[in-house]
Amino acid sequence: MLVASLTVIVLTWFVLDSISNGLSAKLMAFEREPSQGWGYWYWFFIKRNMWGILGTLAILLLLACLVVWGWVAFVRDVRRKRVLHS
Repeated sequence: MLVASLTVIVLTWFVLDSISNGLSAKLMAFEREPSQGWGYWYWFFIKRNMWGILGTLAILLLLACLVVWGWVAFVRDVRRKRVLHS
């Protein structure tokens, strides 16, 4: 369970870093500040890639829920065994 937890944490960090780097790379394509401002284009690129971002975050959320469920099952099992041995 510890390995699964660390894997989900590392994957989450990697995905969020990749999304941030991707948005920064798109914004670096401008030679100077665009007339609409950086905020407009930042949200434009987020809206344009929203389904991909949400899909990726949904997969990470599903993995995190599975890990939490595993920890809960593990703790319940340990408590049950402790009660049986007492």
